[in-house]
Amino acid sequence: MAAAFVPTTIARLAAPAAASTAVRRAPCPPSGPAARPAVAASAFLPAATLLSRAAARGAVARTPGTPSTMRTTLYGTPDTAEPPPFASLFEADGRGGDAPPPPTVYTNDSVAVSLIDEVAATPSDRPVILLWLRHYGCTLCKKAAAEASAAFGGDNGPASPLLIAIGCGVPEQAAAFQAEVDFQGTLYSDPRRDTYEALRFKSGAASVFNLPALGKVLSSVASGYSQSWGVKTKAPLQQGGVVVAGGGGGGVTLLHRESYAGDHIALDVVGAAVERAGGRVPAGKVPA
Repeated sequence: MAAAFVPTTIARLAAPAAASTAVRRAPCPPSGPAARPAVAASAFLPAATLLSRAAARGAVARTPGTPSTMRTTLYGTPDTAEPPPFASLFEADGRGGDAPPPPTVYTNDSVAVSLIDEVAATPSDRPVILLWLRHYGCTLCKKAAAEASAAFGGDNGPASPLLIAIGCGVPEQAAAFQAEVDFQGTLYSDPRRDTYEALRFKSGAASVFNLPALGKVLSSVASGYSQSWGVKTKAPLQQGGVVVAGGGGGGVTLLHRESYAGDHIALDVVGAAVERAGGRVPAGKVPA
């Protein structure tokens, strides 16, 4: 009877969760000299619990009683700590267990890429904006990617930021997503969500089924970004976030973890983080 009180839109958002356990994706076949060995298909399948999944892959799981992470952390301001190196976000941090697995993501052609190496290879005078999306069928993700692209994408001038997005789907879905929203940046996929877990991005039913998330969904749909129900995902309850780091793998000036679906950080806050990282924000493109 409780389901009768759940709005239709929210109820449909839960539909992929029931079907997700039946989804079977082949591993992204690496290619090229920098590719890692192919990953077993079982690594892409959903595990029963976070702890069992973490134990199976050597990932770090937050133990009970550990204080929850901050939603937004700023670095490099007069009142905050010095910006930590980008690579330090993926190191063991005292939560117990081994260090997280190397943050490997995949191009739209299924080539494995080290995210740390990719950021380290960027020009030192160009900060990097990294946007973690929920999944490729999500109306909220389409809106977030389109708005970030309009504000920060497509500018290759000196000190302009480089825009990178990471989704927790598979490369076959990423190419269609990028074309649909005309994303003017680099798009990678993280099917196993290694980077999501290393950065402790939130996941769970409570982060999806709540009134703020419902309001964001309705607003996104009203803005013209449809939900793609045919795009399957193994992680419908996963949330994303944003990191801004200096070029060449330099210091992190912003780390934002979404508290609920659609909890996107304001673009002017991202722009301020870009400037603290030594970059410039395109005039008139970032809404206040």
